Amino acid sequence: LSLLPSLVVRNDALTSLPAPSATSSTLTRVVARTNCLTSVPVGMELIPELKVIDLKGNPFADGAKVSTIRRFGEDTKIKLD
Repeated sequence: LSLLPSLVVRNDALTSLPAPSATSSTLTRVVARTNCLTSVPVGMELIPELKVIDLKGNPFADGAKVSTIRRFGEDTKIKLD
């Protein structure tokens, strides 16, 4: 997993994503469309190479959308409905 550049999990009814670890340092893209996510794990914003997070089709509340976008900053493109 330490060399995984992308994590793609679509239409899987996931309620959470795995917490990031030191082995996540090469992860550049997370696509988790159409699941049951309401947040992203704490610490995911610290993955240095992560540039795209696509979470469309998940039931994020408006407040959770705003806080998620703020956590990641301008260098990471976040896609939410």
